[in-house]
Amino acid sequence: MSLGTGPFGTDPFGTELPTALTGAPTLQDLSPNNLSVIAPLDAITFDVHVPGLIRRILVCVAYPATGQPTELAFDGVQFRAGYGASTITALGSTVRHFVLRHTLGGWPSRPSPKVFAFDRAGLEL
Repeated sequence: MSLGTGPFGTDPFGTELPTALTGAPTLQDLSPNNLSVIAPLDAITFDVHVPGLIRRILVCVAYPATGQPTELAFDGVQFRAGYGASTITALGSTVRHFVLRHTLGGWPSRPSPKVFAFDRAGLEL
């Protein structure tokens, strides 16, 4: 898996990716594992296991304790404003996310990461 110029590949339209997957991606190894005790400027890390090649992964952060609107942290190409210190690393069929909300005082309340994946036809998995 490449994190080149396009979303998870070198072609921004994903034409080199297969059309079939063997299942939806899963979020694993969330750290800290008890997000209720996370400090405002702490990072969260997690792995997304991808059972096949996909076109795009979106990472959102919800705040269920306060009802604050869900934020888009990673749009499939880059981290959004407020998350610019975050990184992703491809490790075979796993993508490791290091997510840090470094603006507006950090996490406003307990974050809950949500991952959405799309195939090359644009269908959510």
